[in-house]
Amino acid sequence: MLNERDIKTALIDRLFEKGMLEEAVLINEMVIANWNRRADIAVANGRLYAYEIKSDLDSLDRLEGQVSAYLDRFDKVTVVTTAKFISAVTAQVPEQVEIWEASGQSQSITLRVVRRGRTKEISSRRMLCGFLLKSELLALMRRHGISASPDEPRQALISLFQQVSTKDLRQFVLGCLKRRYRETFETFVQQKGAKTTQIDLDNLSKSKLSIKQRDSTTKEVSNEKSPSPRSYHSLDLDRLSQKYGGMPESMPSAVLRRTFRE
Repeated sequence: MLNERDIKTALIDRLFEKGMLEEAVLINEMVIANWNRRADIAVANGRLYAYEIKSDLDSLDRLEGQVSAYLDRFDKVTVVTTAKFISAVTAQVPEQVEIWEASGQSQSITLRVVRRGRTKEISSRRMLCGFLLKSELLALMRRHGISASPDEPRQALISLFQQVSTKDLRQFVLGCLKRRYRETFETFVQQKGAKTTQIDLDNLSKSKLSIKQRDSTTKEVSNEKSPSPRSYHSLDLDRLSQKYGGMPESMPSAVLRRTFRE
């Protein structure tokens, strides 16, 4: 019985083998659609690709909504599943969605293309702008001489992008995603071996990398007899991202608690 992480490691290795990750970034658990959906794996190279995994331990209850959201935002969508769900997935998702079957054991998984999908580049300005942080939206506006106040809501800013060509917007979005996720992806590539392991997946998570960095810093501070680790307050980066947008690579995962002297 294959679980999601088993399949995800095999999928990542296949993407490397196919050359999909050259001049690209791979994004683990990419949140989209106002934080309502989360693509298991996304790839940004010259195009945007989404991969949804349905393992033996999953259900197909949310698949229709997930695929619909991905088709609106990604140039190509692939569902990777097991023999348990192949027939149901094939019948349920649109023909342009590619389908792969995962089989074997956790240490030796084979991926087989069951149905070829189609690539259709996203041209909706609203959907493309949905990948951008507000600061990135404003930067693109300045580049094109569009004046707007930083206090304007996102939707008001997006409505001003009619004078920006879809081609320029696509290139800008791809560039922003690559810059935003490059450090995380490069760390993953540097530390993985010949084959991706489940431990390697943690290096694709910004929050888990930040926790590692915090623990390392805490250990150094403790050795120097500086503030106790218990004086740190952990930050919920996922919750902060949901409220304020994507967090920068340098965002700490913990801050010192305020102390009061008597």
